[in-house]
Amino acid sequence: MSWILGVTGKSIPEALIEKIRSVCSSPLHTLRRGTDLFMTAGGINDTLHYIDDSDSCALITGCGISINGTSSRILETPDWQSILKQQSPPLLNLNGNFTAIRYRNNSLECYSDKVGLRTLYAGKLHNWWIFSSRLSWVCQLIPDTKINWNVFGPRWISSNQLSFNSQIVGVERLPPNGYIKIENGIFTKQSSAWLTTDVSPSIPNDPKRILFALTKNESKHIRIGLSGGLDSRTLLAAVS
Repeated sequence: MSWILGVTGKSIPEALIEKIRSVCSSPLHTLRRGTDLFMTAGGINDTLHYIDDSDSCALITGCGISINGTSSRILETPDWQSILKQQSPPLLNLNGNFTAIRYRNNSLECYSDKVGLRTLYAGKLHNWWIFSSRLSWVCQLIPDTKINWNVFGPRWISSNQLSFNSQIVGVERLPPNGYIKIENGIFTKQSSAWLTTDVSPSIPNDPKRILFALTKNESKHIRIGLSGGLDSRTLLAAVS
């Protein structure tokens, strides 16, 4: 899997950049904008895209998929370059799993895919923001990290994400269909939940009717076995 690690802020000291370099190994790309931005990325080259234009730069990890009618294709670097040149990139139209980081006009912007299969983390160190696709690297570089038990607890006993917040106090997490902006040291985060609209009109919206429609068979008796767990009890309550 490809990875990203970087720092943004005014007058980043060389000592901090060298410390960031020491955390990761074998980078494939490095981007720098004066003393206000340093980014490095590596991992699998096929899932890593590097853009360095005169007015902006970007790093993308993961796989973006463009769907047109019945055909689909994996995005290449020129595709990402065209998408990220737009003021508001139409990322909600894409499938796949990816995070994209764009830097222009002294502003760092981070985007995630619509279901959050990939994410980024950001933590503040004095006047600078450290960001990475790896939570452990951010924790190595910022002080006084500790577990956020309100977020970590439900994840420990559940296979599903019950929260899109970070498990570490002092670290921000990029949510699904999310957007992070860091400008002049000010951090803002937005998220707009995505729900599929690809549902046939013939399919009922009510969960109970859906279950009955799936199990309806005139020639057979339907028997349902329940384990007694929370999901089974919820299912039983929904159909009873």
